[in-house]
Amino acid sequence: MPVAAYYLHDPAAPRPNSPTRMGTNVLLECRGRLLLEQRWDCGAWGLPGGRLRRGESEARGIARELFEETGLRLPEAAFTRVRVVDDADRIASYQDGTVWRMVIVLFRAQLLQEPELHCSRESCTLRFFTPEELRTADLVPTHRDLIEAWRPAPLEVAAAMLTRGQTVLLCRRPEGKARALQWEFPGGKLEPGETAEQALARECREELGAEVRVGPRVDELVFDYPDLSVHLTLYQAEPLTEPRALEHSALDWVGPAGLERYDLCPADRRFVPAVQQWFSEQEKAPAQQAAQRPQTGE
Repeated sequence: MPVAAYYLHDPAAPRPNSPTRMGTNVLLECRGRLLLEQRWDCGAWGLPGGRLRRGESEARGIARELFEETGLRLPEAAFTRVRVVDDADRIASYQDGTVWRMVIVLFRAQLLQEPELHCSRESCTLRFFTPEELRTADLVPTHRDLIEAWRPAPLEVAAAMLTRGQTVLLCRRPEGKARALQWEFPGGKLEPGETAEQALARECREELGAEVRVGPRVDELVFDYPDLSVHLTLYQAEPLTEPRALEHSALDWVGPAGLERYDLCPADRRFVPAVQQWFSEQEKAPAQQAAQRPQTGE
């Protein structure tokens, strides 16, 4: 039986009879999905978080609440403050007759890998929801507008246009993974605190067993897959050691004109014109340099 009721912009809401309470909640996402907890006090789904303790900073409060409710221990720096939600009619009412107005400090955070979750006494269930699943979920009224306004942040990914002469390296994804057996440029997700150049060097070492020299940015795009959204940046890079297929099913060095014959991942296919343009400019460069040299007389 519910022991609490929550109201937002509801004329039937009771009037507060206790001091306003300041709390923190977090939009915690992982691979395009949002973490919600099914609350024990009302049975509906809401954002992890809770009341701030006296003298506690906002960031420390949300880090503590997330750990207590889910078992996830994130550093305070992992939370980005979004805004303070201060509505006159965001109300919580309890079975003992206590009614108070809620003020929420809203944070956002992102996980790269789905974690192991542990429910607290305050939660019946914890799970990640896709945007489509959120449309039909029974949401806590005081969190509904915050959840409905949420949009997944694109995953930051760096990719390498590894060049050797007039060819570029393509890697075929293994079976059993999303976009299995399609071809892609090597690369991967940025870890917290990592630059794109550092991520590329690490990913090429892990995926290809190769050391690389990362060059300039070639192109970037945002692409929405069914399971996630990515912000993908392509850099020119030069292999310093021979690449090997450690995590891919095959590797192939391909000329720019041959890229269109490969079954590329949809996001990678968008890079083909920029890659071809890069090679075209490299071919023109020697002739342009020669034309600019001063002519000497006989």
